Amino acid sequence: TDGQIDDLINNAPRILNEINKQIKEQEISGVTQDQMKGLLQKRQMLELVTNNAEVINIIGKPIIKKILSFVKGI
Repeated sequence: TDGQIDDLINNAPRILNEINKQIKEQEISGVTQDQMKGLLQKRQMLELVTNNAEVINIIGKPIIKKILSFVKGI
């Protein structure tokens, strides 16, 4: 799980770039903002991760690890 979190944080800028490309292609094709709601939500989440990677590494990862260990214990 720790590796997956690191992968997400490290790959977030690349994934964000791909999502932005998809959104541009969809806009050119005439797709509405409402129809792209899922892509726009992904972009927002990836922007959050990308812009706050350092904070997530320092604070978020330990919290996520504790939550996951608690869930595994249930």
